[in-house]
Amino acid sequence: MIERSAANVPPPQHFRVALAERLGVAAAAAALIAIAAAGLAGAAALYATNAVLALVLAGIGLTIGSLAGHVTREAVSRWRLNATIYAGRLTGFLPRRRGFVIGAREELSVALNDIERIETREEIFSSLGVTTGQRAYELALKDGGRIFLGADRDMLPPHFRAIVEAIVSRTHATIIDRGMVDGDAGFMLVAGVKVPDWTTPPLSPAEAARRTTARNRTPVLLLIAAAFVILARMIGD
Repeated sequence: MIERSAANVPPPQHFRVALAERLGVAAAAAALIAIAAAGLAGAAALYATNAVLALVLAGIGLTIGSLAGHVTREAVSRWRLNATIYAGRLTGFLPRRRGFVIGAREELSVALNDIERIETREEIFSSLGVTTGQRAYELALKDGGRIFLGADRDMLPPHFRAIVEAIVSRTHATIIDRGMVDGDAGFMLVAGVKVPDWTTPPLSPAEAARRTTARNRTPVLLLIAAAFVILARMIGD
């Protein structure tokens, strides 16, 4: 009887960020840390002979250091994010950064049968003329509890969609689409990013269409900006 029951249990499903992606972000963080350290070291070495240049280097080093801290947190989050579905339970670890918004860490452990539904919505952010977004997912439990699973950001590989699809395939949980809402981009989507409560009404179809149009322009704007930078470097050389 025990062997027959065990044989009926589906094999575990593990979810992690792809190794190549984790290594890539970690390498970017290490490179930025090295550049920031080199800039600050150069500033210290030049301060006695050229204080102005030293201050410029120090400013550059601190700016890159701040960016390095942001990328390092992103790298750590991608290494720590994991989930497993096995024997009727969803377990794992949800880091603070699992989307544009910084949330609370979550030790994930919930019975699949306790999940009543999965709510999802598009969250839109605008900063300095650039509009981007993310698709957020939240688990609504039968006891009234809620667990913010995470959000798949634009122009990055999705991390949470596969978990949601696996939950739906193993349960009778339904997916409720809450439409589109505006979020607060804070400081360039780096700090102070906020989203409204999940009870917030969605944007009207006309407003959502305008956000989608602006959102679709973002990759084009980024490509144009990159082209200008490359052209400027070619002319400068």
